[in-house]
Amino acid sequence: MINNIGSIMMEILPENIAELIKINSIYSICVGKRISKVSKPIKFDGRTLTVAVFDNIWLQELSFLKQDILERLNSENLNVKEIKFIHKFKPVSSGKKQLYQRKITEKEQVFIDRFASFIDDEELRESYRRALTSYFKRYSLKDFFLE
Repeated sequence: MINNIGSIMMEILPENIAELIKINSIYSICVGKRISKVSKPIKFDGRTLTVAVFDNIWLQELSFLKQDILERLNSENLNVKEIKFIHKFKPVSSGKKQLYQRKITEKEQVFIDRFASFIDDEELRESYRRALTSYFKRYSLKDFFLE
């Protein structure tokens, strides 16, 4: 059933979001666990990959590794011409685990409800809604649609 949910989500999601999800998994492999814990791709416009970095020190460090990261991503058949690192997200601690969360806007909630409404199966629709809600606790519509 998980394979079905994944393929359905990739069909329903706008192309740039589906591409970003693909890039996220490849990015983690290319940069390794340590760097992927402190940075996440948040936007790809077909040319430039914007990567959020959670710490200013890591932001500077990744700027030195920029060319190497770009080469690794493109060796995985991505067509990334440029990487832009930005400082974003403030950690919110929850026990031992660090969470990066933000409040979902009304516009984002409408987006979630609208896209979930296309799914007929109630269980799958709620699972999709939870996934998008979780996603928007970390990223905004602005990150996807170049607003």
